[in-house]
Amino acid sequence: MEIIKLIIMTLKELLTQVGFDELLPYLEKHEPEHLDNLYDFREAYDILRNMKPANNFEGKIVAPFCTHGGGGASSTYTDIKNLAQGAEVKEGYTSYENSANIEEIGKWINSLNL
Repeated sequence: MEIIKLIIMTLKELLTQVGFDELLPYLEKHEPEHLDNLYDFREAYDILRNMKPANNFEGKIVAPFCTHGGGGASSTYTDIKNLAQGAEVKEGYTSYENSANIEEIGKWINSLNL
């Protein structure tokens, strides 16, 4: 019986182990309609790779806005609550691709009582 080990890593851990040039073949294969934006992808990748996460969320308010391509919010909100220790994590808003409308978003923002 083969044992499959699930490895969970943070985005920062992934970015420090995989270079942009290693991702390039994947982007070319799976995102061909965006190849004219490769410079933007590389710039965003470099920014994310060099960011240092803030660990002090004490007294902060987090209001997650999640868009997805079909997988739903999954564990996004639970992960945020676990990662933003000390923050008040408000109810999140989830939208499939571009299905959100301004009225729904406005109602969600108003419900946050910020």
